Amino acid sequence: MGVHYFTVKEYPAKQDPTVLLENKAFGDVHVKLHERDSKYTDIYCNPAQKNQVVRKIGDHFIKRFGIETADQLFFPNNKFSAETIEWICNLNLTWTSVWACGGSENPTDPTYARLFDDGFLRCVTGLFVAEFPVPQNFMPTNFLRSPLNLSTFSLDHAHWITKEHLLCMNFPRVNLSKSKLTVKEISECFNNWKEGREFNWTQLNIIMADDRELDIEKIAEGISQPNQIAMIGRNKTVTFKCSNDKMIRITLNADKLRLKCEYLG
Repeated sequence: MGVHYFTVKEYPAKQDPTVLLENKAFGDVHVKLHERDSKYTDIYCNPAQKNQVVRKIGDHFIKRFGIETADQLFFPNNKFSAETIEWICNLNLTWTSVWACGGSENPTDPTYARLFDDGFLRCVTGLFVAEFPVPQNFMPTNFLRSPLNLSTFSLDHAHWITKEHLLCMNFPRVNLSKSKLTVKEISECFNNWKEGREFNWTQLNIIMADDRELDIEKIAEGISQPNQIAMIGRNKTVTFKCSNDKMIRITLNADKLRLKCEYLG
């Protein structure tokens, strides 16, 4: 049968008379449907109903097909974000990938507090990407306090991530942009890993905020000798062995803002 796509749209200003609309109720929400073909159905509703309609349709098909694990979830940064996150948590589903998409609005306090909460992140078993802007003074209260099963954790606004957070991020792939971690904090993380603290990541990418240049010589203090730092093109790299024989390679781009760390086995 393949995939059938349902798209929720607002009523157009002028309705095309050739488009036949069918009345349909999802719970207590009434909408109009237009089946374009065997794969695509448009669902029309009033602008004020749009977010509610999306949730009602989701509830309908989850119940109808007995869904326990869903594939992809994309939700935007808007005034309904906190409600959307709460709805996702209450579904008791697991998601293989979740994208909290960017937008021009600043999220409300409940939105980013709920987004970076173990209760929500436990719903995700694969990729988690957050493009939401985060206030400079934000600090979560229930983040990384319990085991999570993410395969990739990616933040567009990671200025609030601390050394303690980084040490607890046991995900295969971690991407942090606009980071404000210090050279000392990053070096301390590598020293922790070198001395045997377990980690599950295979790749760690850190892009610093524009005013936070890194120094690989200082990052490498305690984990390698200065003469072990090599040049590859315009980038600097160093490789070191942890006490459990795992090998890590660190590469700092010539701009001193991009740090890539790879687990080599």
